[in-house]
Amino acid sequence: MIEHWNGVSWTVVPNANPGTTLYGFNGVAVASSSDVWAVGYSQATAGAATETLIEHWNGSPWSIVSSPSRNAKISSLFAITVVSATNVRANEGVKFLKFSEIFQRGGVRT
Repeated sequence: MIEHWNGVSWTVVPNANPGTTLYGFNGVAVASSSDVWAVGYSQATAGAATETLIEHWNGSPWSIVSSPSRNAKISSLFAITVVSATNVRANEGVKFLKFSEIFQRGGVRT
């Protein structure tokens, strides 16, 4: 669920539902009022592998941005940062394998 604070109260903002049974967000980064990124995971059905999830707000409805899932069973993005308008980085962490990898959009690695 994504919510927006207007200075007085919170309102729910529809996100780009990935169409899966389960999904959630772990991190968000704001570059401007029309450039917001959210990262997390999606899971087709209970017990299925999780996949990375990135959504982007550009001033109009949220949209899903394709992202690689590096692990066959458990993939989730935990943090995101906007370095510049063409360089957005997300961190994938896998609990059991204890590794992290950085994905860049607009940079060298994806």
